[in-house]
Amino acid sequence: MTPLASAAVHADPSAADTVTSTDRTPGAWGLDDAATVLAFVSDLTHRDALHTRLVPLRADPIDPPTPGAARVAPPGARNEPFDTDGTDLDALAARVAVRATLVHLARVAPTPLRATTLSMLAVWAWHCGDGALAAVASAVALEEEPGYALADLVAHLVRLDVPPPRAR
Repeated sequence: MTPLASAAVHADPSAADTVTSTDRTPGAWGLDDAATVLAFVSDLTHRDALHTRLVPLRADPIDPPTPGAARVAPPGARNEPFDTDGTDLDALAARVAVRATLVHLARVAPTPLRATTLSMLAVWAWHCGDGALAAVASAVALEEEPGYALADLVAHLVRLDVPPPRAR
């Protein structure tokens, strides 16, 4: 089992931070690795927890605290987007690896989980500023499961040209 799959199953964010683009390529994943992550994200709570790791955001200082936020984003968790200015090569490599992994998961996902994995790809792509990929992933997710809320949300964000939030 890959470190990412293990981290997903055990919801251990610190273990997920050790995964780099050189640890494992998506093509090298075994079916058990993909199945493990897909089983994990089939639960919406787990899917959303993984989103907080892939799409980290800073909270607005005037926002009231969210109950349970400390459980979702542990101390020391990254709270800025990958490679905000294009100069961090490690962040850029991580971004490429995340994209490849999400695309791979969407390709191998069984039909009941395709909308989930495609929506995760759509959210991540929108967050990274890749509106074209976000639009395609959300459209295909909606074809797979019409009315899937997360895909519908991303489709609206892209259609309305809503930019992703950036670290302040």
